[in-house]
Amino acid sequence: MVEAERFCIALTSPICSFGSSYFVEGDAQTVINMLQGKRQVTTHLEVIIRDTLSFDSRFNSCSFNFVPRNCNRVANILAKYTISLETPITWLQDFPSWVHREASLDFSLMQQ
Repeated sequence: MVEAERFCIALTSPICSFGSSYFVEGDAQTVINMLQGKRQVTTHLEVIIRDTLSFDSRFNSCSFNFVPRNCNRVANILAKYTISLETPITWLQDFPSWVHREASLDFSLMQQ
């Protein structure tokens, strides 16, 4: 349920601009399959999935893709980091070096 809510929140974020193209990735394969229409939506996720799919019409294209957890470390680390914050932050320039390091590790795992 948390993963489904994150997709919905991400697509309603001010950083997502109308008309752009987005690739939304997650490691909850069941939720991804529901968003892709490959699996019947369960009752407890119905509202969240429906809302998420209604937001994706704002964009030129929006795809939902499964990424195995071991190739999605940076997303999990960022999620844990944001939970520890008392106020939201936005990086307008370069990401911190630790984010680059984690992203490089994810990329190298995906290439294997």
